[in-house]
Amino acid sequence: MQYLQISETTTLTQLANMVGDRNVDAILTANSLKRTPNVGKAFAKLTERAMAVSKPVSWEIKTNVLNTMTGDDDVFEYASTMSENAWRIYSVLDTFPGMLKIPESVVLPSSTSVLGGTDAKVGTNIYVKVMDSLKSETHTIDPAIFNTYSTISKDIVMTDKREGNKVDLYSMFKLPWGKITLYSSLSGETIDFPVYPEELSDGRKANFTTMPDTLYQYEPWYTYQGSGPRQMTYTFHFHRDMWTGNHLDGKANELVRFCEACC
Repeated sequence: MQYLQISETTTLTQLANMVGDRNVDAILTANSLKRTPNVGKAFAKLTERAMAVSKPVSWEIKTNVLNTMTGDDDVFEYASTMSENAWRIYSVLDTFPGMLKIPESVVLPSSTSVLGGTDAKVGTNIYVKVMDSLKSETHTIDPAIFNTYSTISKDIVMTDKREGNKVDLYSMFKLPWGKITLYSSLSGETIDFPVYPEELSDGRKANFTTMPDTLYQYEPWYTYQGSGPRQMTYTFHFHRDMWTGNHLDGKANELVRFCEACC
């Protein structure tokens, strides 16, 4: 199962841009949502109602749910480290807070950022530690089981030993924000790239036509027709974590969609 993160401000148009127009209705139906311009707000209200009617989830139920997620390590880790309130919402909606579940029949565009779908099975050691933690007296799962660094962490911070305060890890990388910008003359909007291009090429092709054969002429003659269009190719390498540190924030997907729209 895959899960798509949205916010309370996500609109129907934005959802369609992320998942494709043909997939919108199937996803809305799977999440008990109606077709509305403000999808994010409607899902937030659905979450609030689920929280109001739900009850605390026992460790036995958590064990049963996690056993169904062993085929995807990302989903298993995310569920294992959820808060008690998140478990209550999941027990009602069958999806994580702030995430729409994607039906198995839906095939998303390759540029869509989702949780799950990696087909990477949970390691035996991690599975055993998680289940043993649930069966313990506290019935709590230590996030350290999944190593100190989590690829699905929303807030990646480090401690400055000299000052003793926390620093955003990604603010320490000097990304060229505002220096590499793509402008759309159609929409009048711009979008930034988080990296410099590694390769670029610039070229223009000249077009000729062959003249008819003439008497006593042994080599073909060509007539110049024109040049163009100018073609410029740029190659970028970037990672989805470069924007906020969370590869599920959809920022990389926004850049890809903007480039596709310009084409």
